[in-house]
Amino acid sequence: MKTDTIRQPIRFFKKDKVKTNTNKKTKDRKLIHRLYGLITLIVFICVIAAVMIFTYSSKVEEASQSLDQSARFQQQFSNLVTELNTTSIKYYQLVSSGYDKTAAEGAESSISNARIIFDELNQTITEDSPLHNYFVNLDTAIADYRSIYEENFTSIFVGDEQARIAMRVTPIIERNLQLIESVNSRIVDQLAGERETVTEEMETALQTSSVVIMSALVILIIVPLVSLLMFASSLKNGVRYVMDRIKNYHEGNLSFTQSKTRHDEFGLIDMRLSEMGNQLDQLMKRSQTVAADVIDVVKTTSIQSNDQMQGMEEIEQMMFAFNEEMEKQTDSTGTISATTEEVSASAEEIQTSMHHMNTRLQEVKTISNDGKALMVGLESTMNNLSTQTQSTKKRIDSIESKLDHITSFIKGIDDIADQTNLLAINASIEAAKAGKEGRTFAVVADEIRKLSQGTNTFSDQTKEVLASLLDEVEAVVTTFETFEVQTSQSLDQTKQSTALFETIAVDNEQLTQEQSEINQSVEQINVAIEDVASSVTELANGATGLQEKIKEVTNIIEDQAKRQQALTSNVNSLESTAGRLSE
Repeated sequence: MKTDTIRQPIRFFKKDKVKTNTNKKTKDRKLIHRLYGLITLIVFICVIAAVMIFTYSSKVEEASQSLDQSARFQQQFSNLVTELNTTSIKYYQLVSSGYDKTAAEGAESSISNARIIFDELNQTITEDSPLHNYFVNLDTAIADYRSIYEENFTSIFVGDEQARIAMRVTPIIERNLQLIESVNSRIVDQLAGERETVTEEMETALQTSSVVIMSALVILIIVPLVSLLMFASSLKNGVRYVMDRIKNYHEGNLSFTQSKTRHDEFGLIDMRLSEMGNQLDQLMKRSQTVAADVIDVVKTTSIQSNDQMQGMEEIEQMMFAFNEEMEKQTDSTGTISATTEEVSASAEEIQTSMHHMNTRLQEVKTISNDGKALMVGLESTMNNLSTQTQSTKKRIDSIESKLDHITSFIKGIDDIADQTNLLAINASIEAAKAGKEGRTFAVVADEIRKLSQGTNTFSDQTKEVLASLLDEVEAVVTTFETFEVQTSQSLDQTKQSTALFETIAVDNEQLTQEQSEINQSVEQINVAIEDVASSVTELANGATGLQEKIKEVTNIIEDQAKRQQALTSNVNSLESTAGRLSE
């Protein structure tokens, strides 16, 4: 009997190992930390690239604005020189041809326009500017023209007055023309030099911008690409790592061991699956052992029950023969002595058989008690198995939640890719505005857009892998739910087996009581035989009473045979239940 082994408590967890794994988990590198680092790196590189593009775009824009300002300044200065030259021509016309109101008004309009243009230009000139002295001379020339107009051309003049005005005005006009020409040539040269300097600075800024932006572009493409490839490789290896264990578990290899150990989320998942597999393997082995023990007990009970059934049949046949002998004794008193001897011998055999049957009933009682204790232990084991199944299901649900968490981080990568794509579109728009100078930015924007598309592709592939892993986890969950239902059915069958053993124990107790009554009846038969030996009359009367007792014994034996058949049926049912439990 293996009852003591089955009654021993079963430990499903190794608390020290679980505690050690929990402490180790906090020290392992996390795959999610790598994902955070990758996102931070991509965002940092995008920000640096945007800052570089903005900085050098600002420099180019400043150089372009400087060229525009120089061109506007030169245009206004040309208008100023044109107005002053027009004023000089008008003055020559007045002193040579005489007073002309139209020419005088035109001269006054030109000098007024010249003053306006001069004031606008002079506001842009500082005292430390090289053009400041030139503008001082121009201011003197404009003032001279204004004085000539107010002193000579505000009223009509003819004759000698015209000649005096010509002698007085002509030298001033010639001197101002020479001054204007000299200042014009010098300012033009000065503006040309500044424009050339600004152009060189702009070209330098463009070249530097191209070099820096290309460098930033290379870093922006290579670093995130290498990081994404490394992360994708780690993620792919992790999924393959977990799938190897799941595949072996699906094939029934619960003792599978990985060739190497990972220290990330996939390693933690594999560790939990490994613990789950070991626990299930132990539970299955213990369940098979318990089922084998139950089958052995049932077989032993069945054999003893059959032996007892055969003994009951022998007793019934013996009592039938004894009844016939007693009837003969009633019919003929001449054969009382012989019959008495036969009855005495039969009584001794009955006592021997009853003693043997009593011994067998005690064995059946012991076996029933052992079977009941065995089924109680089996019921406790099945309860523990059900509890562990529910705990394992919760762990699988936790694994599924972590995979959903990883999916949310992949969604964050999609958002970053969309923002990167938006940045590329903005850069393309700015490049289109810049025209020819913006071709470099257009290349950068196109490369950033390609990087964004590559990130989206990687994100989609990652989502597919995660979806596959989620499907596998859901399949494991379904398997455990089925296992939980089977465990519940086994627990119900175990309870039924316990009830059957209790029924066997009750019936055996009744059989023992009836056996005691049979022993008492046999003792009464012995007393009757002794009375027959002392007196024939008393023997006849005793034979009649003995015949009645024999009928009672026969009825008891028949009832016991029926109970024994019911006991055999219960044993067969228990054997069938144990067989199903073994399967």
